[in-house]
Amino acid sequence: MRDALFSIGTVGRLDEIEHAHTVIVPNRPYVETPSRPALLAALRRAHERGARLVGLCTGAFTLAEAGLLDGRRATVHWNLAEEFRLRFPAVDLEPDVLFVDDGDVLTSAGSAAALDLGLHIVRRDYGAEIANHVSRRLVSPPTATAASASSWSVRCRPPPTRLSPRWWPGPSNAWTSRSPSPTWPAGPGRAPATCTAASGPSSAPPRWPG
Repeated sequence: MRDALFSIGTVGRLDEIEHAHTVIVPNRPYVETPSRPALLAALRRAHERGARLVGLCTGAFTLAEAGLLDGRRATVHWNLAEEFRLRFPAVDLEPDVLFVDDGDVLTSAGSAAALDLGLHIVRRDYGAEIANHVSRRLVSPPTATAASASSWSVRCRPPPTRLSPRWWPGPSNAWTSRSPSPTWPAGPGRAPATCTAASGPSSAPPRWPG
């Protein structure tokens, strides 16, 4: 498997899912294309035997196709939220959070949010010390939590346009815990959008969930 500037070697076989404790379902470029029945069946078997399933970004579509998100909380990239709701109305979708931890099934809102979810899983499995060490290596805030947690979560409302700029800190727009919520500027056909953080112990800046 190769894409852009990096490659992934030693791709495992589908039957290796049968012995995995955690199954990562990666994002897929074309959510309109149905997943292979063999893959969906393997995911169902993994769930039935108690494996943990993790859907990254559009990987939530794969989990939903397998029926594993029905009646459960989940998230997906905000840009695909409307399509997801139309296709999978039985899922309790939360598109404005970074990730959702629903016990044995976890989902992230986008590629960057997958890092937050990954750190959350490391923290859950190995503790805060190891998770903080990993976050330092990644230069990523270690304190983002799922929307289900009462401590801190990020909720962003994008402007009504398909292509929206992400918020990033810079010399003129750096965000601190004392700054007001960041705002995307208005433009032709685009209204301003704001990003707010719920109250809690974290002082990490708001993140666009994508």
